[in-house]
Amino acid sequence: MNREIPIVLSGWLMLSVWSVAQGDTGQDAPAADSAEPPAVTIKAPAAPEERTLSFVSPPEMSPVPVKDVLAMLQREAYKLTQYSAPKDAAGKSGASDISGLNVTTGTDGMTFAYVRGTREGNDERATRSTGKIAWIVKEEGTQVAIVMSPPGAVKVEEGKAGMFGKIEPLDKSERLAADMLRVYNHLKGSIQRSVLVQGDADVEYEEKAIYANFERILGKYVPAQNDPVIKAFDPNRGSNFYKLRRGDTVQPVQVTIYPYRDKSKAVFEFFYSYYVVGDGTNTYSEQDVQSLKEKLAAIARD
Repeated sequence: MNREIPIVLSGWLMLSVWSVAQGDTGQDAPAADSAEPPAVTIKAPAAPEERTLSFVSPPEMSPVPVKDVLAMLQREAYKLTQYSAPKDAAGKSGASDISGLNVTTGTDGMTFAYVRGTREGNDERATRSTGKIAWIVKEEGTQVAIVMSPPGAVKVEEGKAGMFGKIEPLDKSERLAADMLRVYNHLKGSIQRSVLVQGDADVEYEEKAIYANFERILGKYVPAQNDPVIKAFDPNRGSNFYKLRRGDTVQPVQVTIYPYRDKSKAVFEFFYSYYVVGDGTNTYSEQDVQSLKEKLAAIARD
């Protein structure tokens, strides 16, 4: 027959179990007033660990600008939170409702301001519950790393609705803390970048025949008004743009033909887009770039 001494709780969570099987030792179980049995300490659940987002650009390319990383993380936070940004719309009384979540990012971290209240001119009546995910920005070579610490406690600054009344927070502090933790645990993202790729091919044909090859095989690229991609090309190289297809996307390739040793030289340029991902990877492929350059050279010689 087994006998168990119940769980003992004091300060740290202590679990003490003493069990003696009578007959195994030939002795009776210890008396109730005997020395306390050995104790086992069970630690409290560990706090969330530090997280690192690492944005690594391809070799020999410039790193992602820190300001672009911070802006992207701000956008991702709004996607992850359960609270909306303030509408800041004026009501019938003329006061603007500023209730909602404001997320700001800087090189020292991400700040959350959960607000309930109104603003009329310079007069703001609101209760603010604030918290922060602190981080350190590290830059080395082509890498930008965001080393994040778990969010701290929520601080509440109460606002008054009038002489005696007060404004309730946007939500309970524990729910706001859980919201920040959700953002912290799932925060990630990627940044799209592009690099100008140049190539050329020596061709036996004259200029008109080469342009005709590109138009026949790729088709003319007709830019929209104020197309930002077209503006990024060198205007001195002319305005002959054709449709370069990469998967499901179509982008312009600029083609310029020059006389070269009784032949022609076709020079082509295009922007190769790729993503730098927060897990330390990127989608740049040198093999893909070379394949596109070979395709364009083959079209010029077709």
